[in-house]
Amino acid sequence: MNFIVYSELWVLGCSLVGVIFAVIGLLKHYRIMYLRMVCWAVICAFFARLFHVFVIVFFKSYDFNINMGTMGVFGSLLFLLSANYGQINGLVDDGSRRAKKARLIALIAPLIIIAMYLYAFYMWGGFENVMIELYSHINLAIVAIVIMPCIYFNFKHLIIYDVEGGIVKSLRPYNALAVIYELMVMAEWITMRTAEFDLFVVTMVVQGIVLLLLVPVAGRGVKKWMI
Repeated sequence: MNFIVYSELWVLGCSLVGVIFAVIGLLKHYRIMYLRMVCWAVICAFFARLFHVFVIVFFKSYDFNINMGTMGVFGSLLFLLSANYGQINGLVDDGSRRAKKARLIALIAPLIIIAMYLYAFYMWGGFENVMIELYSHINLAIVAIVIMPCIYFNFKHLIIYDVEGGIVKSLRPYNALAVIYELMVMAEWITMRTAEFDLFVVTMVVQGIVLLLLVPVAGRGVKKWMI
């Protein structure tokens, strides 16, 4: 149980610093909707980890199912989706045939999430144990469904050609971090439930680093875009 506590505390500490960056970003750049979404994503992730740490420390248990903490993680993912969907997507992808290649290649990202789900399905015994692990399958399927549209847009905005104003180029480092975060959230769910604890710790360490960097990197990208 200690490695879980330390891992959660690591992500909590990193996300707390990320929240400080987020609050500063909200105060200084409140009118920039894109950056606001990223800030709220980090804030949601912080409260999710705070809930997890509280439950583990005070109740000495780890909930393997979707819970209130998971809702915070979902919130962070959906804020990342909100940042890249809508107006910003229209700016970088005009729907032309030129962008079709990027749209198709970007499908690799959600397909990787599906492959990760299938890996977990295999590790849980496949169809032979599907009823025994039914709750795990359902929970992980919900997590995958939430992540897939998020990672699609972040990955598409990472690889698509640049447009006038340098929006794509300036936000590529942020989108790369967002893709890593989304992959690590999925990997966290899988490795903890397949008892691959070393890999679980790696996913948590990486998540902490990403949550620490998301707002500063996004802010730097938006600043280049706005110049």
